[in-house]
Amino acid sequence: MFPDFDRASHRTTMAFVFFGQLTDHDLTRTALSMVTEKDPETGAETVAQVKCGVDGCLTGPGLEACLPIPVPVNDPDFSHFNRCLKFVRNMEVPSLDCQIGPREQLNQVTHWLDGSQVYGSTKEEEKLLKDSSDPKRGRLAVLPHPNGKSYKALLPKEIVTPSMPSDCKNLNETIVCLQAGES
Repeated sequence: MFPDFDRASHRTTMAFVFFGQLTDHDLTRTALSMVTEKDPETGAETVAQVKCGVDGCLTGPGLEACLPIPVPVNDPDFSHFNRCLKFVRNMEVPSLDCQIGPREQLNQVTHWLDGSQVYGSTKEEEKLLKDSSDPKRGRLAVLPHPNGKSYKALLPKEIVTPSMPSDCKNLNETIVCLQAGES
């Protein structure tokens, strides 16, 4: 669609892009749309992420948050994977004046440029992520690499609590879920 041009810049480098991504992750973390599911046998209710069908392409009543992006049959990149790209809208919240209007999003982090993607936005997250061996230093907690000291240390293993749920799945001893401020 658009030709690829290689235009070197003396003012902007890839560091600009990475800083932009870092800044974005510090300022925004929108909440995912959730649904309440009732177990038919026990009647117990649980909260889960919206599922837009097996392939992520369903819409309709009860699936208002599902807005799959159709993939054309002749698409060279995605048509052999699925008929759509799964897209689920973020959780909606009332506007500040509680009037009907455009859909508003819930931001789960502070709106300050404060490094919350590293140390978290709450005292609970900070406690999990800071090395407590020397409280004066404020270092990030790390986990020794499972393959030995010749590899760089990892972030601490993810800790799941009721206030910090997770969908991450540990695959084996070495491929595990890690904790960060934006987990």
